[in-house]
Amino acid sequence: MNTTPSTCRVALYCRVSTGEQARDGASLDLQERKCREYAALHDLEAVEVIRDEGCSAGSLQRPGMDHLRGLVQAGEVGGVVIWRLDRLSRSVVDYGALIGELESAGVALMSVSDKLDTGSASGRLIVNIMLSVSQWEREATAERTSDALAEIRAQGFHVGRLPAGYERVKHDGKGCLLAPGDGYAVVERVHELRRDGLSMLAIAGAMQREGHPTPSGGERWYSETVRRALSAPLLASLVPVSGGGYAYR
Repeated sequence: MNTTPSTCRVALYCRVSTGEQARDGASLDLQERKCREYAALHDLEAVEVIRDEGCSAGSLQRPGMDHLRGLVQAGEVGGVVIWRLDRLSRSVVDYGALIGELESAGVALMSVSDKLDTGSASGRLIVNIMLSVSQWEREATAERTSDALAEIRAQGFHVGRLPAGYERVKHDGKGCLLAPGDGYAVVERVHELRRDGLSMLAIAGAMQREGHPTPSGGERWYSETVRRALSAPLLASLVPVSGGGYAYR
């Protein structure tokens, strides 16, 4: 990509979610003003202001973003000015894909607050470094969380969604103990039918005919309902804990 020319047609993109607008004052008007000031300072022609109001950064599927990408693909603008990088996306994957689209079209991205301009080699380098660091942080956090949950499970305690037919019993440590709830007898019956060789669909039909409620108290049985019941442990595979409740062996 060539260095951003001294005079360039740019689109100003502004986004805010309702929560952000109330919390930190990052209003659309503020963003537009900052972007216009940047454009004027750098002799850029702001040909269009695009706003996404009340739109999450979790996805690129937003009306304003769709319009912006259309302008880029049509070659209508040579640059995009934003107030801050997180106005585009908070997803590393989406952000990387969008940067790729801009680079392929020869469109520079300029971030006012971050003082970045991908129209220069150094600007593209900084953005790539930021993307890599963000990706590393996300993966490192996921690994730490996974390791912590694995350690809790290794100690016999339950974390996450409760198995069908069980209730949560608090204890002093992380995770929880299990206790059979009102739906546990149903779980036992499902396991019994499975041992008899019935398929998921056949078990669902049998449970429906016998009039059993689902472990969550529903009336209708499906293959997925049976699958969740079968994924729940039987009491025989657990160990009782002093003071009440059961833990994994």
